[in-house]
Amino acid sequence: MQKFIRQVQASVEEKEEKRKKILLIPSGSTLLNCACSGSPYGAYKAGTIVTLPGASASGKTMLLFTMFAEMCAFNKFKDYRFIYDDAEEALAINIRLLFGADAHERIESPSYTKEGDPVYSQTIQDFQNNILLQIKKGKSFVYALDSLDALSSDEEMEREYKKAILSIKNPEQLKELKGSYHTEKAKIIGQCLRMIRGKLKNTKSLLIIVQQERANIGGGMFQKETITSGGKAPFYYSSHQVWMKRIKSLKKNEKKIGNRVKAIVTKNKLTGKERSAEFDIYDDYGVDDIGSQIDFLLQEGNWSKNGTKIDTVGLNISGTRVEIISHIEKEGRQKELKKITGETWGQIESRLKLNRKPKYE
Repeated sequence: MQKFIRQVQASVEEKEEKRKKILLIPSGSTLLNCACSGSPYGAYKAGTIVTLPGASASGKTMLLFTMFAEMCAFNKFKDYRFIYDDAEEALAINIRLLFGADAHERIESPSYTKEGDPVYSQTIQDFQNNILLQIKKGKSFVYALDSLDALSSDEEMEREYKKAILSIKNPEQLKELKGSYHTEKAKIIGQCLRMIRGKLKNTKSLLIIVQQERANIGGGMFQKETITSGGKAPFYYSSHQVWMKRIKSLKKNEKKIGNRVKAIVTKNKLTGKERSAEFDIYDDYGVDDIGSQIDFLLQEGNWSKNGTKIDTVGLNISGTRVEIISHIEKEGRQKELKKITGETWGQIESRLKLNRKPKYE
Protein backbone atom coordinates (compact mmCIF):
# COMPACT_ATOMS: atom_id res chain seq x y z
CA MET A 1 0.00 0.00 0.00
CA GLN A 2 2.81 2.40 0.92
CA LYS A 3 4.51 1.64 -2.39
CA PHE A 4 1.30 2.48 -4.24
CA ILE A 5 0.93 5.79 -2.36
CA ARG A 6 4.54 6.75 -3.14
CA GLN A 7 4.01 5.93 -6.83
CA VAL A 8 0.89 8.10 -6.98
CA GLN A 9 2.65 10.98 -5.23
CA ALA A 10 5.62 10.70 -7.57
CA SER A 11 3.32 10.72 -10.59
CA VAL A 12 1.50 13.84 -9.34
CA GLU A 13 4.79 15.62 -8.64
CA GLU A 14 6.17 14.67 -12.05
CA LYS A 15 3.07 16.04 -13.81
CA GLU A 16 3.28 19.26 -11.78
CA GLU A 17 6.94 19.72 -12.72
CA LYS A 18 6.15 19.20 -16.40
CA ARG A 19 3.31 21.72 -16.18
CA LYS A 20 5.61 24.31 -14.61
CA LYS A 21 8.11 23.93 -17.46
CA ILE A 22 5.50 24.71 -20.12
CA LEU A 23 5.73 28.29 -21.39
CA LEU A 24 2.26 29.73 -20.96
CA ILE A 25 1.07 32.90 -22.66
CA PRO A 26 -1.47 34.98 -20.68
CA SER A 27 -4.92 35.44 -22.18
CA GLY A 28 -5.63 38.83 -20.64
CA SER A 29 -7.96 37.42 -17.98
CA THR A 30 -6.84 35.56 -14.83
CA LEU A 31 -10.03 33.49 -14.80
CA LEU A 32 -9.61 32.54 -18.46
CA ASN A 33 -6.00 31.59 -17.71
CA CYS A 34 -7.29 29.18 -15.06
CA ALA A 35 -9.97 27.83 -17.40
CA CYS A 36 -7.39 27.10 -20.11
CA SER A 37 -4.42 25.82 -18.11
CA GLY A 38 -5.34 25.55 -14.43
CA SER A 39 -2.79 28.29 -13.73
CA PRO A 40 -3.69 31.94 -13.01
CA TYR A 41 -0.50 33.09 -14.76
CA GLY A 42 -1.02 31.86 -18.30
CA ALA A 43 -3.52 30.28 -20.67
CA TYR A 44 -2.09 29.17 -23.99
CA LYS A 45 0.88 26.91 -24.58
CA ALA A 46 3.57 28.53 -26.73
CA GLY A 47 3.97 26.79 -30.08
CA THR A 48 0.26 26.21 -30.70
CA ILE A 49 -2.80 27.56 -32.50
CA VAL A 50 -5.77 29.10 -30.64
CA THR A 51 -9.16 29.82 -32.19
CA LEU A 52 -11.33 32.59 -30.76
CA PRO A 53 -14.84 32.48 -32.25
CA GLY A 54 -17.70 34.68 -31.12
CA ALA A 55 -20.43 37.11 -32.09
CA SER A 56 -19.92 40.80 -32.68
CA ALA A 57 -19.24 42.86 -29.51
CA SER A 58 -18.26 39.78 -27.51
CA GLY A 59 -14.82 41.18 -26.63
CA LYS A 60 -12.56 39.19 -28.95
CA THR A 61 -10.39 42.09 -30.14
CA MET A 62 -10.18 43.68 -26.68
CA LEU A 63 -9.03 40.37 -25.27
CA LEU A 64 -6.31 40.11 -27.95
CA PHE A 65 -4.83 43.50 -27.09
CA THR A 66 -5.05 42.79 -23.35
CA MET A 67 -2.98 39.66 -24.04
CA PHE A 68 -0.33 41.77 -25.78
CA ALA A 69 -0.31 44.28 -22.90
CA GLU A 70 0.03 41.47 -20.33
CA MET A 71 2.97 39.99 -22.22
CA CYS A 72 4.74 43.37 -22.15
CA ALA A 73 4.95 43.11 -18.35
CA PHE A 74 7.01 39.89 -18.42
CA ASN A 75 10.74 39.81 -19.16
CA LYS A 76 10.42 36.28 -20.65
CA PHE A 77 8.45 37.77 -23.55
CA LYS A 78 10.76 40.74 -24.19
CA ASP A 79 12.04 39.26 -27.47
CA TYR A 80 8.60 38.29 -28.79
CA ARG A 81 7.16 40.15 -31.74
CA PHE A 82 3.48 41.11 -31.58
CA ILE A 83 1.76 40.98 -34.96
CA TYR A 84 -1.84 42.08 -35.41
CA ASP A 85 -3.30 41.20 -38.81
CA ASP A 86 -6.37 43.42 -39.11
CA ALA A 87 -7.89 41.61 -42.09
CA GLU A 88 -11.20 43.37 -41.42
CA GLU A 89 -9.40 46.76 -41.36
CA ALA A 90 -11.88 47.90 -38.72
CA LEU A 91 -9.68 48.56 -35.69
CA ALA A 92 -10.81 51.67 -33.81
CA ILE A 93 -9.17 51.07 -30.42
CA ASN A 94 -6.84 53.66 -28.89
CA ILE A 95 -4.03 51.20 -28.12
CA ARG A 96 -1.82 53.63 -26.22
CA LEU A 97 -4.67 54.82 -23.97
CA LEU A 98 -6.07 51.38 -23.10
CA PHE A 99 -3.01 49.14 -23.23
CA GLY A 100 -0.01 51.36 -22.58
CA ALA A 101 2.98 52.75 -24.45
CA ASP A 102 4.87 49.41 -24.57
CA ALA A 103 2.03 47.61 -26.32
CA HIS A 104 1.53 50.55 -28.68
CA GLU A 105 5.20 50.47 -29.67
CA ARG A 106 5.52 46.69 -30.00
CA ILE A 107 2.33 45.77 -31.87
CA GLU A 108 2.95 45.76 -35.64
CA SER A 109 1.20 44.75 -38.84
CA PRO A 110 2.36 41.78 -40.99
CA SER A 111 4.04 44.14 -43.48
CA TYR A 112 4.22 47.77 -44.58
CA THR A 113 4.25 49.76 -47.81
CA LYS A 114 7.26 51.87 -48.81
CA GLU A 115 5.41 54.82 -47.31
CA GLY A 116 5.09 53.01 -43.97
CA ASP A 117 1.39 52.21 -44.18
CA PRO A 118 0.29 48.84 -42.76
CA VAL A 119 -0.57 46.01 -45.15
CA TYR A 120 -2.93 43.29 -43.93
CA SER A 121 -3.87 39.90 -45.34
CA GLN A 122 -6.61 39.88 -47.95
CA THR A 123 -6.58 36.21 -48.90
CA ILE A 124 -5.81 32.95 -47.14
CA GLN A 125 -2.65 32.74 -49.25
CA ASP A 126 -1.57 36.19 -47.98
CA PHE A 127 -2.11 35.02 -44.43
CA GLN A 128 -0.16 31.81 -44.99
CA ASN A 129 2.75 33.68 -46.58
CA ASN A 130 2.81 36.23 -43.76
CA ILE A 131 2.98 33.50 -41.11
CA LEU A 132 5.65 31.52 -42.96
CA LEU A 133 7.72 34.69 -43.37
CA GLN A 134 7.67 35.26 -39.61
CA ILE A 135 8.60 31.62 -38.96
CA LYS A 136 11.50 31.86 -41.43
CA LYS A 137 12.97 34.73 -39.40
CA GLY A 138 13.41 32.27 -36.52
CA LYS A 139 12.18 34.65 -33.81
CA SER A 140 9.33 34.06 -31.37
CA PHE A 141 6.10 35.89 -32.11
CA VAL A 142 2.39 36.06 -31.37
CA TYR A 143 0.34 36.49 -34.52
CA ALA A 144 -3.33 37.48 -34.21
CA LEU A 145 -5.57 37.24 -37.29
CA ASP A 146 -8.71 39.36 -36.92
CA SER A 147 -10.58 37.76 -38.53
CA LEU A 148 -10.58 34.63 -40.68
CA ASP A 149 -13.94 35.60 -42.20
CA ALA A 150 -12.46 38.71 -43.81
CA LEU A 151 -9.99 36.78 -45.97
CA SER A 152 -12.59 35.96 -48.60
CA SER A 153 -16.19 36.94 -49.20
CA ASP A 154 -19.22 35.02 -50.39
CA GLU A 155 -19.37 37.37 -53.38
CA GLU A 156 -15.80 36.50 -54.41
CA MET A 157 -16.50 32.78 -54.08
CA GLU A 158 -19.71 33.18 -56.08
CA ARG A 159 -17.87 34.92 -58.91
CA GLU A 160 -15.12 32.30 -59.00
CA TYR A 161 -17.71 29.52 -58.89
CA LYS A 162 -19.63 30.93 -61.85
CA LYS A 163 -16.40 31.35 -63.84
CA ALA A 164 -15.45 27.76 -63.15
CA ILE A 165 -18.91 26.51 -64.18
CA LEU A 166 -18.63 28.30 -67.53
CA SER A 167 -15.18 26.90 -68.21
CA ILE A 168 -16.01 23.23 -67.48
CA LYS A 169 -17.33 21.01 -70.27
CA ASN A 170 -16.83 17.57 -68.73
CA PRO A 171 -20.03 16.46 -66.86
CA GLU A 172 -18.01 14.58 -64.22
CA GLN A 173 -15.88 17.62 -63.46
CA LEU A 174 -19.00 19.76 -63.25
CA LYS A 175 -20.57 17.35 -60.75
CA GLU A 176 -17.41 17.36 -58.63
CA LEU A 177 -17.21 21.17 -58.62
CA LYS A 178 -20.83 21.54 -57.54
CA GLY A 179 -20.22 19.08 -54.73
CA SER A 180 -17.25 21.11 -53.47
CA TYR A 181 -18.97 24.52 -53.60
CA HIS A 182 -18.37 26.51 -50.37
CA THR A 183 -15.85 23.89 -49.23
CA GLU A 184 -12.79 25.20 -51.09
CA LYS A 185 -12.09 27.81 -48.43
CA ALA A 186 -12.14 25.16 -45.74
CA LYS A 187 -9.78 22.95 -47.77
CA ILE A 188 -7.25 25.76 -48.27
CA ILE A 189 -7.39 26.73 -44.59
CA GLY A 190 -6.84 23.09 -43.63
CA GLN A 191 -3.75 22.90 -45.85
CA CYS A 192 -2.49 26.22 -44.48
CA LEU A 193 -2.89 25.32 -40.80
CA ARG A 194 -1.41 21.86 -41.29
CA MET A 195 1.72 23.47 -42.73
CA ILE A 196 1.92 26.13 -40.02
CA ARG A 197 1.18 24.08 -36.90
CA GLY A 198 4.43 22.13 -36.74
CA LYS A 199 6.58 25.17 -37.55
CA LEU A 200 5.15 27.24 -34.68
CA LYS A 201 6.67 24.84 -32.13
CA ASN A 202 10.22 25.53 -33.31
CA THR A 203 10.03 29.21 -32.34
CA LYS A 204 7.59 28.82 -29.40
CA SER A 205 5.23 31.14 -31.22
CA LEU A 206 1.45 31.47 -30.95
CA LEU A 207 -1.18 31.95 -33.63
CA ILE A 208 -4.61 33.22 -32.60
CA ILE A 209 -7.40 33.13 -35.16
CA VAL A 210 -10.52 35.21 -34.54
CA GLN A 211 -13.70 33.86 -36.12
CA GLN A 212 -17.08 35.54 -36.42
CA GLU A 213 -20.12 33.62 -35.22
CA ARG A 214 -22.92 33.45 -37.75
CA ALA A 215 -26.44 32.02 -37.77
CA ASN A 216 -26.58 28.52 -39.26
CA ILE A 217 -29.24 29.31 -41.85
CA GLY A 218 -30.74 26.11 -43.22
CA GLY A 219 -29.35 24.00 -40.38
CA GLY A 220 -31.41 21.04 -39.23
CA MET A 221 -33.15 20.53 -35.91
CA PHE A 222 -30.18 18.77 -34.32
CA GLN A 223 -27.48 21.04 -35.76
CA LYS A 224 -25.82 24.02 -34.04
CA GLU A 225 -27.66 27.33 -34.28
CA THR A 226 -24.42 29.15 -35.06
CA ILE A 227 -21.41 28.35 -37.23
CA THR A 228 -18.01 29.80 -38.10
CA SER A 229 -16.18 30.02 -41.42
CA GLY A 230 -13.34 27.75 -42.43
CA GLY A 231 -15.04 24.42 -41.83
CA LYS A 232 -13.62 22.08 -39.19
CA ALA A 233 -9.94 22.84 -39.86
CA PRO A 234 -9.51 25.74 -37.37
CA PHE A 235 -11.05 23.65 -34.58
CA TYR A 236 -9.11 20.52 -35.54
CA TYR A 237 -5.69 22.21 -35.57
CA SER A 238 -6.21 24.38 -32.48
CA SER A 239 -4.96 23.46 -29.02
CA HIS A 240 -7.54 25.76 -27.45
CA GLN A 241 -10.86 26.95 -28.78
CA VAL A 242 -12.47 29.71 -26.72
CA TRP A 243 -15.99 30.84 -27.63
CA MET A 244 -16.80 34.40 -26.62
CA LYS A 245 -20.40 35.16 -25.65
CA ARG A 246 -21.88 38.51 -24.68
CA ILE A 247 -24.06 38.05 -21.60
CA LYS A 248 -25.36 41.56 -21.01
CA SER A 249 -24.65 45.24 -21.56
CA LEU A 250 -23.06 47.26 -18.77
CA LYS A 251 -24.67 50.66 -18.25
CA LYS A 252 -24.07 53.85 -16.30
CA ASN A 253 -26.70 56.59 -16.20
CA GLU A 254 -28.67 54.58 -18.76
CA LYS A 255 -25.75 54.74 -21.19
CA LYS A 256 -23.92 51.60 -22.39
CA ILE A 257 -20.30 51.53 -21.20
CA GLY A 258 -19.30 47.93 -21.87
CA ASN A 259 -20.31 44.28 -21.83
CA ARG A 260 -20.17 41.32 -19.50
CA VAL A 261 -18.85 38.36 -21.50
CA LYS A 262 -18.44 34.64 -21.00
CA ALA A 263 -15.43 32.81 -22.40
CA ILE A 264 -16.22 29.12 -22.92
CA VAL A 265 -13.31 26.74 -23.48
CA THR A 266 -14.76 24.11 -25.83
CA LYS A 267 -11.44 22.52 -26.74
CA ASN A 268 -8.50 22.14 -24.39
CA LYS A 269 -5.52 19.98 -25.33
CA LEU A 270 -3.53 21.28 -22.35
CA THR A 271 -5.71 19.97 -19.50
CA GLY A 272 -8.52 18.23 -21.37
CA LYS A 273 -11.09 20.18 -19.33
CA GLU A 274 -13.95 22.26 -20.67
CA ARG A 275 -14.32 25.29 -18.41
CA SER A 276 -15.66 28.84 -18.64
CA ALA A 277 -14.96 32.28 -17.19
CA GLU A 278 -16.96 35.50 -16.91
CA PHE A 279 -15.56 39.03 -16.85
CA ASP A 280 -16.50 42.60 -17.70
CA ILE A 281 -15.01 44.57 -20.57
CA TYR A 282 -15.41 48.35 -20.46
CA ASP A 283 -15.16 50.56 -23.55
CA ASP A 284 -12.75 53.03 -21.88
CA TYR A 285 -10.83 50.54 -19.69
CA GLY A 286 -10.72 47.07 -21.22
CA VAL A 287 -10.89 43.77 -19.32
CA ASP A 288 -11.77 44.29 -15.64
CA ASP A 289 -9.53 41.52 -14.31
CA ILE A 290 -9.63 42.65 -10.67
CA GLY A 291 -13.42 43.00 -10.60
CA SER A 292 -13.96 39.59 -12.17
CA GLN A 293 -11.70 37.92 -9.61
CA ILE A 294 -13.56 39.57 -6.73
CA ASP A 295 -16.88 38.36 -8.18
CA PHE A 296 -15.45 34.84 -8.60
CA LEU A 297 -14.15 34.65 -5.01
CA LEU A 298 -17.52 35.83 -3.69
CA GLN A 299 -19.42 33.39 -5.87
CA GLU A 300 -17.29 30.46 -4.71
CA GLY A 301 -17.68 31.42 -1.04
CA ASN A 302 -14.00 32.10 -0.33
CA TRP A 303 -14.87 35.70 0.39
CA SER A 304 -18.02 36.76 2.23
CA LYS A 305 -20.27 39.79 1.93
CA ASN A 306 -22.18 41.53 4.70
CA GLY A 307 -24.45 44.11 3.14
CA THR A 308 -22.17 46.06 0.80
CA LYS A 309 -19.00 45.19 2.73
CA ILE A 310 -16.75 42.38 1.51
CA ASP A 311 -14.36 40.52 3.84
CA THR A 312 -11.32 39.36 1.89
CA VAL A 313 -9.53 36.23 3.06
CA GLY A 314 -5.85 36.49 2.17
CA LEU A 315 -5.80 40.25 1.56
CA ASN A 316 -7.13 41.03 5.06
CA ILE A 317 -9.08 44.13 4.07
CA SER A 318 -12.76 45.00 4.22
CA GLY A 319 -14.82 47.35 2.14
CA THR A 320 -17.22 47.72 -0.75
CA ARG A 321 -16.37 46.24 -4.14
CA VAL A 322 -15.30 49.67 -5.42
CA GLU A 323 -13.16 50.30 -2.32
CA ILE A 324 -11.40 46.93 -2.60
CA ILE A 325 -10.66 47.46 -6.30
CA SER A 326 -9.25 50.90 -5.51
CA HIS A 327 -7.10 49.51 -2.68
CA ILE A 328 -5.68 46.70 -4.83
CA GLU A 329 -4.82 49.13 -7.64
CA LYS A 330 -3.26 51.79 -5.40
CA GLU A 331 -1.25 49.33 -3.29
CA GLY A 332 -0.24 47.14 -6.23
CA ARG A 333 -1.64 43.94 -4.76
CA GLN A 334 -2.71 42.37 -8.06
CA LYS A 335 -0.22 39.49 -7.68
CA GLU A 336 -1.63 38.59 -4.27
CA LEU A 337 -5.16 38.58 -5.68
CA LYS A 338 -4.07 36.45 -8.63
CA LYS A 339 -2.49 33.91 -6.27
CA ILE A 340 -5.67 33.68 -4.17
CA THR A 341 -7.75 33.20 -7.33
CA GLY A 342 -5.43 30.44 -8.55
CA GLU A 343 -5.53 28.64 -5.20
CA THR A 344 -9.33 28.85 -5.11
CA TRP A 345 -9.57 27.50 -8.67
CA GLY A 346 -7.26 24.64 -7.69
CA GLN A 347 -9.41 23.79 -4.67
CA ILE A 348 -12.50 23.61 -6.87
CA GLU A 349 -10.73 21.31 -9.32
CA SER A 350 -9.56 19.07 -6.45
CA ARG A 351 -13.14 18.64 -5.26
CA LEU A 352 -14.13 17.51 -8.76
CA LYS A 353 -11.65 14.61 -8.80
CA LEU A 354 -12.95 11.07 -8.39
CA ASN A 355 -10.03 10.13 -6.10
CA ARG A 356 -10.22 6.52 -7.20
CA LYS A 357 -7.38 4.05 -7.49
CA PRO A 358 -5.79 4.24 -10.97
CA LYS A 359 -6.91 1.46 -13.30
CA TYR A 360 -3.35 0.91 -14.51
CA GLU A 361 -0.11 1.04 -12.53
